[in-house]
Amino acid sequence: MHLTLNDTYLVYEAGNPVPKIINYTQADLDEIAAAVAEASSPAALKARAATRRYAREIGGIEAAGIVIDTSRESQAMIAGAHAYVQATPAATVEFKAASGWVTLDAATVTTIALAVASHVQACFAAEKAADEAIDAGTITTAAEVDAAIAA
Repeated sequence: MHLTLNDTYLVYEAGNPVPKIINYTQADLDEIAAAVAEASSPAALKARAATRRYAREIGGIEAAGIVIDTSRESQAMIAGAHAYVQATPAATVEFKAASGWVTLDAATVTTIALAVASHVQACFAAEKAADEAIDAGTITTAAEVDAAIAA
C-alpha cells in the first residue's frame, strides 16, 4: 500500500465487520516510515532470524518412524539417553515421544540422537547463513529472512 498525506483508508480490525476510517497525517506517515525502517534494520532482521530459527529448532521432527519433540528439554533428555546407551549398549530406553511411549534399543536411540543433532545444526546453519546474507545486504526484508530459515 502506498500512503500519501490526507488519503482516507478503511481499516478492518479482526472480529469487527465495521471499518474504521483513517486519515493519515504527515506525523502518521513519518511514524509508519520509521517503524518500517526499524523493522527492516539489520539488527531487527537478525533478531527475526534468531526467533524463526528457534521456532524451527523446537518444532519437532520425525526420526526412526517416531515423532520427536525437539524442545531444549527434550534435546537434553535425548542426549542423556544416547550417553546411557553408549555406556550400556544392551540397555533399552523407555521413551515418551511426541507420538507416545516407545521402547528403544541402543541403535534406535543413536539414530534419534543423531537426527535431532543434525536438525538442530541445520537450524543454526540456516540462521548463520541468514545473518551473513543480512550483513552482505542480500537479505533485506522479513519475508526473505523467513524464507532463508524455512529452507
